[in-house]
Amino acid sequence: MCALVFMQRGNIFLVDYRLLDGLTANTVNAKQNYLVAPLVLLHLNSNSQMMPIAIQLKQAPAETNPVFVPQDLEADWLTAKTFVRSADFSDHELRSHFLRTHVMSELFAMATLRSLPMVHPLYKVLVPHFRFTLEIDTLARQLLLSDGGTLREYTAVGGAATLEFLQRASASLTYQDLCLPDDITGRGLNSVPGYYYRDDGLRLWDIIHRYVEGVLNYYYHSDGDVIRDMELQSWINEIIVFGHLGDEKKGFPGSFTSVSQLTYFVTMVIFNASAQHAAVNDAQLDYFGWMPNAPVGLQRPPPACRGRCSERHLLDSFPDVNATIHGLATVYLLSKKPADFVPLGSSTEQHFTESVPVEMLARFHSDLKRLSCDIRVRNIGLKLPYVYLDPSTVEDSVTR
Repeated sequence: MCALVFMQRGNIFLVDYRLLDGLTANTVNAKQNYLVAPLVLLHLNSNSQMMPIAIQLKQAPAETNPVFVPQDLEADWLTAKTFVRSADFSDHELRSHFLRTHVMSELFAMATLRSLPMVHPLYKVLVPHFRFTLEIDTLARQLLLSDGGTLREYTAVGGAATLEFLQRASASLTYQDLCLPDDITGRGLNSVPGYYYRDDGLRLWDIIHRYVEGVLNYYYHSDGDVIRDMELQSWINEIIVFGHLGDEKKGFPGSFTSVSQLTYFVTMVIFNASAQHAAVNDAQLDYFGWMPNAPVGLQRPPPACRGRCSERHLLDSFPDVNATIHGLATVYLLSKKPADFVPLGSSTEQHFTESVPVEMLARFHSDLKRLSCDIRVRNIGLKLPYVYLDPSTVEDSVTR
């Protein structure tokens, strides 16, 4: 009854890692690792804190799959939370980070290079946001995901699990997932207090949208202009066909029928190549640098009953030193700002010569500077500042 009341009030949230369910965990250093697919209930309390109140480590209820709560023995609750954090590391690296930003940006980049001539206005809008994306994705496959790569060799979701998980994540990906306003609404997070990813992200989305809208409205005077642009229609067709996004349930447009529809889609492309990547990439060392907060794998099976966990059992579960070092080195390098860092909207490549697009770009720069100032002022009063969507620290493209 209480849980039902809480859910009606909108302060109970469910985190579901079902995409990890049933995967065959990797073997690291000849030691079997273990993956779980937890269900986690979070309660937004009166202090505006999102706190875990129940954890089930496997999807299907069973006598050997207990529900852990904060009132359990400290070792039980800590062990359950640690398994959740390990699952979150796996889901974050392959789905939130690699698939949704790297792979999708690569898809958009390839379609742009194949379908749009350099004089096309959309090419001019997009090409700065694909700088080094193809190169970094090639390196990611070679150094992280291929045989001998860090993620494949040293994480629980490595080995055969990597490809299976990416296939599941790709199959479940929707257009709503990639459009921040729709994603926030769909997950019921519009009114959660202190959610700075949402607050800063939505302002960035609006700034990008205003810029894209101004440029595209200059070139496309009517919806008919969009419909008749065969190069543009070829571009979206490439994305849908080669991205395997044609399922209607996924919600991606199969063609463009209006300027507003095109504007929204292009905003999504730029946002995911810049802001979204910054949000999921740049914070990795800060949150994963303390290994117990994000173990790359766990070497003991999840607890099958309550009251049996111990500190010794948890310590023995942690990954070996070499696996931990490889994981930390990876998140360190990914989080490190490159020497040739280009902030969002600051590419030195000037593709537009007409006065209106140039003015739109200047307004874009001004809007980004204003948001950056607002975020820095806001962060002064925060115990834990949120810095990852400050436009001055958001990179223009996926380069790491």
